[in-house]
Amino acid sequence: MLKKLINIGLATTVILGSLGTISYAVQTPISPDLENNIAQTSVKPNPFSVVTEGFDKLCSGRTRDAYTLWMNNSFPALQDVMAQSKESLVNTQETMLGKCTRYIMIGSVSLTEKTQIVYLESEHEKAPVFWEFVVYHNPQRWEISSFSFNTSPHKIIPPSLLNNSKDTLVTHKS
Repeated sequence: MLKKLINIGLATTVILGSLGTISYAVQTPISPDLENNIAQTSVKPNPFSVVTEGFDKLCSGRTRDAYTLWMNNSFPALQDVMAQSKESLVNTQETMLGKCTRYIMIGSVSLTEKTQIVYLESEHEKAPVFWEFVVYHNPQRWEISSFSFNTSPHKIIPPSLLNNSKDTLVTHKS
């Protein structure tokens, strides 16, 4: 329980400490006329949820499900590219890197109100992988417009986050 509270506190620190706009879930009553507004709420996803949901799957041994989730929450052109390369990505990742044991949110950058860049590290049995996801809020939802990964942090993570990352990491174990 204490570990969970510490992780929640660290997550809050990362969100509050990130550059630009702070994103968070908001509960909005569906019908203000109903007496029980608590039961009548909807949660608006934040730009991180589409990314972290995939990492939850990845680190629970469901690599294929992670890539499927990211593919289904991408804009159409990226969906086409991912559909063609998903099996290769899954097989390469599982064979070369091993099972994902946890992921760490390194930070995010708000480019505009609708565009965020999210940086993470996933730790695997054989090596770490560093990720960059560009997420965009279209009229319906947050979508992944691009993502890239590399085992070298300097090829993915900007220097400003590399220099500050050790103080603001949020760890998620499977």
